[in-house]
Amino acid sequence: MKNILMMRINCFSILLGLAVMASGILPVAGQTKPKPKPPGDGKEMLLVDMEPKEIEFGMLEIAKETWGLASGPNVIDMGSWGGLQSMPWSDARKIVKSIPKNFTIPAGSTYNCFTPDVFAVEGDFKTGVGLLAMSNAMYHWIEYEIPKGAKKFEAELFVTDDVAGARSFVRGGHVVNQSVIVKVSVDGKEVVNKPHYRMGITMGSGMLIDTVIIDLPVNAKVLRIHFESTTAPDNINNELLISGGKFIF
Repeated sequence: MKNILMMRINCFSILLGLAVMASGILPVAGQTKPKPKPPGDGKEMLLVDMEPKEIEFGMLEIAKETWGLASGPNVIDMGSWGGLQSMPWSDARKIVKSIPKNFTIPAGSTYNCFTPDVFAVEGDFKTGVGLLAMSNAMYHWIEYEIPKGAKKFEAELFVTDDVAGARSFVRGGHVVNQSVIVKVSVDGKEVVNKPHYRMGITMGSGMLIDTVIIDLPVNAKVLRIHFESTTAPDNINNELLISGGKFIF
C-alpha cells in the first residue's frame, strides 16, 4: 500500500511539473524564455491627437512663370476661374478625430472639402489630417515634432472625393484632371516622393494613392508632409487625406 501511495505522489509531481512548464512559468528545455518588452515598445501615438508644429500654404514660384498667378506663402490664386482666395480651413488645418453621429450629406449635394466635420473617399466618411491644393501650383504642408523614442511612422494617403472646391460648376459633372505630388521628409531629408496623375475624373472619385511606412532615425526631430498640385491644365481642386497616421514606438 505504501509503495502504491508513493507512486501516485510521484505521478502527481510529474504532471504538476509538466503543467507548470507548459504555462510558461518555467522554461522548457530547448526553449528560450521570451524577454520582457522594453518600456513603450509597441506603443502608438495617433497624428490626429497631436498638435502640429507648423503649417504653411501658398503658391509655388512656377505658378507665376506658367500661368501668371501670384506666388509665395499665404496666398491662393485661382486666376480667371476664381481670383485670389483665402484658405477655407481655420488655422489652415483640417483634423477630424471622429465622425459626427448621424452625419449625412444632404440629398442632391456632394461632399465639399471645405466642411470641417469629415473627409469622404468614394462616398465613405473617414477621419484623419488634411492638406489642400485649391489651384494649379499650390502647396500646403504640415509639420509634427517626432515623439521621443518613435521608431516608425505609418499612414495611408488618399485623395478625397471633392475635385471642385470653390469652383461650383465642377459639381455638375464637369470632367477635370488631377495632378499632385506628396512628399514626406524627416529633419529636412526627403524620404517619400509620390506623384499622382489622373485624367478625366469627376466628383466622388477619391482613392488611395499610397501607403507609407517610414523607419525613423534615432533622435529624429521633425516630420513634414508636403502636398502640392502641378501646373497641369484643368487641375482644379485636390484634397489630401492622411488617414491612420501614427508614430510607433
